[in-house]
Amino acid sequence: MKTNYQDVFVARHQHGKKFKELVIKQGTLDFKNFLISSPDAIKVKINNEKETKVATILEKEKETESKRYFLCDKADEIKVGDFIYWEDSIWLLFLKTRETINVYDKFEGLECKHNISWIDSYGKIQTSPCYLVAQTDNTIKTNFRTWNNMITPQPNKNLEIITS
Repeated sequence: MKTNYQDVFVARHQHGKKFKELVIKQGTLDFKNFLISSPDAIKVKINNEKETKVATILEKEKETESKRYFLCDKADEIKVGDFIYWEDSIWLLFLKTRETINVYDKFEGLECKHNISWIDSYGKIQTSPCYLVAQTDNTIKTNFRTWNNMITPQPNKNLEIITS
């Protein structure tokens, strides 16, 4: 048996020499294998341009709010404010979670069920998906005020929009 000591040394240290380097390299490889084999891995388009594969975890789903976690490969360079187009839904990535072992990016995403349109400085109509932060009609409490000895309703409806 012929042994090349240089080849043995390189094979032993291909993922790094220090423990931290070994953990990060192995974690990156494990995450790539997870994306290949997991049933939670889905094909999506980032900003309706680049196609990639991410993993998704349902966090909560209410009548007015749908929130998911998206686990993304660091090589895809996905960032906060990007839109994920998945089947017939659009998701806005709004919060990046920090992990102790940084082998993949983890984002919280909100489902955008509405679009906002505006006219830019060149007079062209621009449209962007948005998440509508609003109260539903059944949760709006009527607010009354006495004015000139009469009870008058006061509006208390708020509307906020989150978009990139």
